[in-house]
Amino acid sequence: MLVHGTHSAGAFWMPIARELTLRGHRVAMADQPRHGAEAFVAEAYQRQDLRAMAVESSPLNGLGLDDYEARVTGIVRRAARNGPVVLVGHSLGGVSVSRVGNAVAPVDQTTFRARSGWRSRRWSSGGGRLLPPRVRRAVYRYAGHG
Repeated sequence: MLVHGTHSAGAFWMPIARELTLRGHRVAMADQPRHGAEAFVAEAYQRQDLRAMAVESSPLNGLGLDDYEARVTGIVRRAARNGPVVLVGHSLGGVSVSRVGNAVAPVDQTTFRARSGWRSRRWSSGGGRLLPPRVRRAVYRYAGHG
């Protein structure tokens, strides 16, 4: 289960998902609430009207961590019907997957991606483990590491 960060979409993971799928893994990508296909860009931002932006409400106004967790939890529960789930979260997605990982079983592993740019090898996971070797190799291959 691949979960994007704020102001992004599940499609952020498409290159990684493609590589993992080609290597025989089942892959699902979640869109966080009001992201991806549900994204809304404020009119003032589209016009670059700084005065209006100062007073116009954020499209994410009213969302909380519970909302992000609920969205991802529903998708993870469906995926878990087919076996263990590895959660991978980027940025805000890391917050979601850590909360979901504590709430849903069977989650095989939770992994966080804090930085942008796939060339970095800095991945951390719940319990201090790295990504599973086959998944890690797929990610590194995509990033140009071999």
